[in-house]
Amino acid sequence: MTDCDHWHDGAGFLTHHTAFTLLVEKSLQSIDPSLSLPYWDYGIDSTKYSYETIQQSEIFRPDWFGEASPGNAEHRIDDGGFWSEIKFPDGEKYASNWDIGATGSLNPHVNAYGLLRSPWNNNPSPYLGRRNSTYGVRRSFLPTCKDFKRCFQKKTLTEVISSL
Repeated sequence: MTDCDHWHDGAGFLTHHTAFTLLVEKSLQSIDPSLSLPYWDYGIDSTKYSYETIQQSEIFRPDWFGEASPGNAEHRIDDGGFWSEIKFPDGEKYASNWDIGATGSLNPHVNAYGLLRSPWNNNPSPYLGRRNSTYGVRRSFLPTCKDFKRCFQKKTLTEVISSL
């Protein structure tokens, strides 16, 4: 399964993340039933507050998770807060002991720089970072509730994509 990991690619994104979030929340509730995971419903957020850009949302404020796109080459959160010193472990030991026969997978969950993270995440920095752009494109809006409604009224993914 890990050789065909499409958690961030395609139609599986929503269902995978919803299922994983539910699993984590149910695990927490087995310890304390009053616990729940926070959830950012950006459709409601953008509808309720009518932001001109997503960067105006409170979730992008530096005091929440650090600056959204720090001015250093690594995009490392470097404001001295809680998130500043989080490092991804070196995956060398893990990858060198990877047993393809036992796991049935070619994917040892390390990137090209040997860091223990998704193989497609080729950030060479071992530190946690934030970016508010992908391939140099900065997303400037969030989908609204109307956008979601329009998508859910479509019958196929092709119809959804062509309506965007």
